[in-house]
Amino acid sequence: MNDKYLIKTIVHISLAIVLLEMVGKISHPNSQYWIAGGALFLVSYTLCIVTDVFGLSSCSFVKHNFFRSTLSLMHGLDGLAALMIGLAIRFKSLTWLTIGLMIMTKFFLIHLLNRMILAKKKTDNFYDGLTQTTKSFLHHTASFLFLQHPNEIIITTVWRTISMTGHAALVLRDKLSHKSMHNCHWGLAYVRIAFQISLLWMCYASASLRSEFGASAVGHIAYMAVRLEPVFQQGSMYLDADEKQEWLLLTGSEKMRFLLSGGHPWLALELVLLSTLIVLFATLRVQLLINGEASTAGLSVTPEVPNVFFSSNGETGLQDSLPDALRWFFGTLAN
Repeated sequence: MNDKYLIKTIVHISLAIVLLEMVGKISHPNSQYWIAGGALFLVSYTLCIVTDVFGLSSCSFVKHNFFRSTLSLMHGLDGLAALMIGLAIRFKSLTWLTIGLMIMTKFFLIHLLNRMILAKKKTDNFYDGLTQTTKSFLHHTASFLFLQHPNEIIITTVWRTISMTGHAALVLRDKLSHKSMHNCHWGLAYVRIAFQISLLWMCYASASLRSEFGASAVGHIAYMAVRLEPVFQQGSMYLDADEKQEWLLLTGSEKMRFLLSGGHPWLALELVLLSTLIVLFATLRVQLLINGEASTAGLSVTPEVPNVFFSSNGETGLQDSLPDALRWFFGTLAN
């Protein structure tokens, strides 16, 4: 299968399952999902598409060097934006969620990242532009879409903050020495892999956590699916420049054989972890559907399932809740 066609297929399937999950949440009796934050994600995605389709990137102020520098800086702050979004969900603040999404989507100009940061050319047609923008949006935000419970919110926030912090290295690549960039990349890679292993262990050890991640699985699967394919095709940061050039010349089957023979072990490990988490979360989601546990399957926030997602007035309760949340998280790691 052609690589570009495969990428498009993965993106469109990921978008479809996310939209289906949203429809399920909105249509379920007593659901608070739409008024409690779900609308913000859909509106943000729509605005990202609109700014691309209507060519807002061609406006003079967008082309200004200061504005472009601001966008690059915001990309470097993706880790902070992920932390902000997670805390906004945990502490029920629509205001901070909006701010976090604006930073994460670069004022809803997320399609420019593929050209500015990743050095990709402008797409030739609307269909390719839609795919690129959708892929970027899912990569940045999908994990947060269906979170409900405090434990999974905090764990996901830490996970995505670690992962998104790597974007800062892309912004700083022309300002850091080769050695510093190498150390930064690998340091973040070790932490990211260690956390993914810890996540697998936590899901194995805790039935309640398995249930919670089963309920929010669709968002996590969408994020990992759009990440898995480019990591496999391009090698991510696990390959140096020469290795990457050689890697890009290989077919998919040749890459698979090389990894199975023991080549690029860290790349292979990340691919295995992502694949394992996708299979695990998909299994947990299916189990919830089979068991008919709609209220715990992320489909509603009913009186029986306390709404910890958002309050409609945007109050946070941050001062009272943050110490407890931090104590819980570090206590979990210690145990």
